[in-house]
Amino acid sequence: TPSVSRARSNALLVGGGVVHGVFGTGGVLIVAALAGERMEKTRMRATLATLWLLMNLAMVANFIGHGALGVGSLGRSALLLPAVAAGGWIGDQVHRRVAERPFRIAMALVMMAAGAAQVLR
Repeated sequence: TPSVSRARSNALLVGGGVVHGVFGTGGVLIVAALAGERMEKTRMRATLATLWLLMNLAMVANFIGHGALGVGSLGRSALLLPAVAAGGWIGDQVHRRVAERPFRIAMALVMMAAGAAQVLR
């Protein structure tokens, strides 16, 4: 059963969407909402990956629509694809080897660091 109320979880998700739209990074609030749902790590990872993919595709479409993203920028971004693929592969290997509890602890620590970085920025 969820450890947080449905209303709080929904508020965190909406807040995460707003922060993502404004700053391009609403992950801390979104992860907090999903962490309260107590879903197992594979489901949580898949949910977050899908959500962030959709949100970022919407941002890219918005950038293109406003003329803020051109061929040159897309070309430079494409140079990052090998790093993204390597990071995905490494993340998958780590994900398979880390048990549920250490995964949750590591996720909480990373999200606290990310949240602190956002506040200090």
